[in-house]
Order: sequence, then structure tokens, then C-alpha cells
Amino acid sequence: MKQVVIENPVINSPFDEPKRHFKFTDEGITNEIVGKRRVSSYFIPIAKPKKRGKQLILDTEWTQDRVEVSGEARKEKAAKVATTRALWVEAVNNHGGFGRWEFIEISDPWDARNTILAGQGSR
Repeated sequence: MKQVVIENPVINSPFDEPKRHFKFTDEGITNEIVGKRRVSSYFIPIAKPKKRGKQLILDTEWTQDRVEVSGEARKEKAAKVATTRALWVEAVNNHGGFGRWEFIEISDPWDARNTILAGQGSR
């Protein structure tokens, strides 16, 4: 269907109940005016993706306090924890421009506050 240009889309008074509408088809809106009220409905326009290919999947989230949350037990987690604790946190702290960082692993989310408070000041 070719694209429709509607010069004046306002066809009803803002003060009265609508009495006409532009006709919709399966292909979209038309410039044909129907002389009755439109049946209440909605549609959600979904844009086509710009790129085709595999979508990246991120398994982490960052909170305002920069605490990483993985939520899963994975076999590569031990290596990630060791690297983060020994190299990444150390590098950030040596830089000095981001405050003091510390790595704390929380296994029980319901007791996270106590775990974080217990971990403060220890290395």
C-alpha cells in the first residue's frame, strides 16, 4: 500500500462526540472518511529491526551503587570472581579516581544488607 498523506487530520469538533473517522484497513490508515463513530480498538506499531543477526544477551545488571548481579551459578563464575577480586578491583582502587571499591559476593539476597555491612573495611 502506498503511503497516505492526510492534509487535515482533524475532522471532528473537540467539543462534540466524534461522528466520523478515517478508515483503517489491514494495510493501515486510508484517507477515506467514514460517516460514523469508529469501533474502539488499538494497534501497536512495531518497527522493523535495522540489523539482522544474533542479539546480544546480557546476564548482568548494574545498580546505582555499581553492584553486579548475576543471579545464576555458572562454572566460569569462580574465575570471574577471582579476576574481579584480584585484578579489576585492585586496578580501580589504584587509579584513585573512582573512590574505593570492594568486591563482596552475596549468596543470600534476603541477608544482603548484613553481608555488605560485614564486608566493609575488610579485604
